[in-house]
Formats: sequence, C-alpha cells, structure tokens
Amino acid sequence: MITHQAAGYNRVSVINNPNFCVRHSVDLIITKNVWRQGNFVVKNAVNGKIMFNIEGSIFSFDRKRVMLDAAGVPIVTLRKKTFALRSTWEVFRGKGKNEKDLIFSVRRASIFQMKTKLVVFMAKNKSEDVCNYTVEGSWFERSCEVYAGDSFVIVAQVSL
Repeated sequence: MITHQAAGYNRVSVINNPNFCVRHSVDLIITKNVWRQGNFVVKNAVNGKIMFNIEGSIFSFDRKRVMLDAAGVPIVTLRKKTFALRSTWEVFRGKGKNEKDLIFSVRRASIFQMKTKLVVFMAKNKSEDVCNYTVEGSWFERSCEVYAGDSFVIVAQVSL
C-alpha cells in the first residue's frame, strides 16, 4: 500500500493486493536464511509471525526472486532483465512472467550515481516518460523514501 499525504491530499494506492495493506506502520524483522543462499524470512517484530518468505538467488541463471505469503502462496516474482543498461527489474503477480502479469518495473535513475535512486514505472505506464514513483535510499543511513512520481511527496519510508 502506498499512502499519498501532502497538503490535505490523502489517497491510498494498492499496488498488488489489498490484503497486505494497513494504514499504520509495521515493524518487521528481515533475516537471511543461512542454509539457503539468497533466501530471506520477514517476520512481524511484535508477535514473531512469519509474514513473507523470499526465495531465489540473484546468482542463478534466470536471476529471479519469489515473494511468498506465510502460507507459501507466491505474491510476486522479481525478474532481472538480462540486457538492461540500468539494472532493470520487473515485478510480476504470483509466479507470472508475461506482460499481462507485470505490475511494475524498477531501474536505476542513472547509470552512475553516488546515492541510490531508483525510478518505478507501473505496467500501464508504457511510455515511461515520467516515473510513477521514485525511491531514494542510503546504505550508510540504512533508510529509504518512496516519493510520488518525481515530486517531494513521501508516500512510504523505511528505516532500520
């Protein structure tokens, strides 16, 4: 869920499934599965319940990851485009890989950058003239913000 809040503007955009949307912040614990390379477990920090599993290795030939819900049902599949100049990833519904299952694509805002900046294009945004979201983050600060389009309106934040 992305919540747009600025100057009285309050709108919710469901990106994939409203079952994963809440209007309050949620503290999560992300741990790497040491037994299986590239796999992660996401738990609710309050009650310890598993919320998501991420499976797959970025070192595999097809360079994909699958995010599963607690029951093991695929939510989204992330696939790295093979010959993309700016490290583009595509995100599909479930285990999809076809255009009809595409939710959005994300890539670096520029080839060379000091600070991480990504641009997100929803599937319906075929022209990709203007991004739907911008993600700016800092590994050093262990945080990132998601902005509406190319604006300064923060729609989501992550901090560790």
